[in-house]
Amino acid sequence: FMTTRFLTIRTTILTLTLATIFFGCDKQTADRQNWVQNILDSYKDSIPSYGMVALVDSGTTMDNASIGVSFENNPITIKNRFCIGSCTKMYTATLVLKLHEQGLLNINDSIYHYLPHHNFIDSTITIRQLLNHTSGLTDFTKNSFINAPIFEPYGDYSDTHILSRLDTVEFEKGNRYKYCNTNYFLL
Repeated sequence: FMTTRFLTIRTTILTLTLATIFFGCDKQTADRQNWVQNILDSYKDSIPSYGMVALVDSGTTMDNASIGVSFENNPITIKNRFCIGSCTKMYTATLVLKLHEQGLLNINDSIYHYLPHHNFIDSTITIRQLLNHTSGLTDFTKNSFINAPIFEPYGDYSDTHILSRLDTVEFEKGNRYKYCNTNYFLL
């Protein structure tokens, strides 16, 4: 379904996201075991209804800690699943713009250079319109699908399934702005 170029771009985005999450830090003190927990504990009173998890990977050691609750007063742990949602959009946009800068794609190109035909994706929508949310595409996360992976972790979240959720166009491309997860899924 996906072109090789699209798969390469998608793999690059995933790699950068993971590399950013696991940032390096050196700590050579006797309290090495608890230093991340001590940092998180200092925020405990400021998040009574939420939780935080930290993972610090120095390349040789990995430290983690957690505080607070995940939902309904259940303590959060480092084993909880997290929906990082729109945090990935800035990485996706950065990588797309870097690929443009390197001449590997042009943000003024039609997305059909990279994606197969789809009944509800206008063949003249550009990468730029996806980046700035002016494509007019319907958001595939409508009707509570945005939380589906959390509640149904083994559901079908394939590209084919997600594209099948596109069943309307909300407005003529380029006419207005509307935040839409579909844009960044396609990017």
